[in-house]
Amino acid sequence: MAQFIESYSLPSQIDSSSIRIDHILNHKIAFFFRYSDTPSGSASRTLSSLTKSQFKNQGYTFGATYQLTSAISNDFRLGYATSSSALEAELDGFGGAVPIDLASSLAPGLSQNAEPYFYLYFAGIGTASLQTLSTSNEMNSWNVVDALSVSLGKHSIKVGIDYRKISSTLNPYPFTPELSFNPSNNGDTSDPVRPSWNPAFRGQVITGTAHQYFNPNAFVVPQAGTYGNVARNSLNGPALTEWDTSLWKTAKISERLNLQLRGDAFNVLNHTNLNTPNLVVYSSATAPPSSSAGVVTSTSTTSRQLQVSAKLIW
Repeated sequence: MAQFIESYSLPSQIDSSSIRIDHILNHKIAFFFRYSDTPSGSASRTLSSLTKSQFKNQGYTFGATYQLTSAISNDFRLGYATSSSALEAELDGFGGAVPIDLASSLAPGLSQNAEPYFYLYFAGIGTASLQTLSTSNEMNSWNVVDALSVSLGKHSIKVGIDYRKISSTLNPYPFTPELSFNPSNNGDTSDPVRPSWNPAFRGQVITGTAHQYFNPNAFVVPQAGTYGNVARNSLNGPALTEWDTSLWKTAKISERLNLQLRGDAFNVLNHTNLNTPNLVVYSSATAPPSSSAGVVTSTSTTSRQLQVSAKLIW
């Protein structure tokens, strides 16, 4: 076997742009608007499997200042920010390889969004993989700030309210059913073999419950000396959704001393975010499906959490 040598580059980039518009309506009222955009990306490679990561951050801020009297002013801010990330892998022509469609080359499955994984094992040498996958995450946040400032001679009092709400959504992350033994008899002790689709199964593979997130009866043990035809990442795991919010009030006690009263709430909707289910479907060639197959035993986030605090700032 000849040694393969090929050079390549892994480009990465980051761009940043922003714009601000200020407008003074009169001697008492002034407005401003600010927009920022920061996209970035990077890449990594394993043989002809090229993985690309994309990130995008955008922010919008509207502000207004109102001078009620010579000693009293009010500042208002409304901000919205969104960030997203995406991960995609594809096969290309690196090193003269001919790109193939793994989804059509491997055996057909029941998933409409199969993301197959080609696992290569060389005895005494190591492993390599070819894959096509995708996942994404999105986070949004709102921020409202209103502060009232009062000047009293040499002293000033500043009282404000700051409200923030953060929501995050992680698109379903793909996962792969597994066997806890290797029926292919290829000598690999890491048990990389997956089950096969059950041609007699009729029904819904993903049930979505913690008791049994997927139906193990949708799979069968492949024949001895063969590999299963279930593609890697052919099933989608539980999605993640969480809303966090905070509210605080700041009072200026002296020139250097500030008191902040704060309340925070995490997972406000008390939404249950399931963790990855148990992936092992069969433990032996003759045993029935495992009773724990598809069972979710934990959550990926906590239940609703409330927090109240006071802080001195100097």
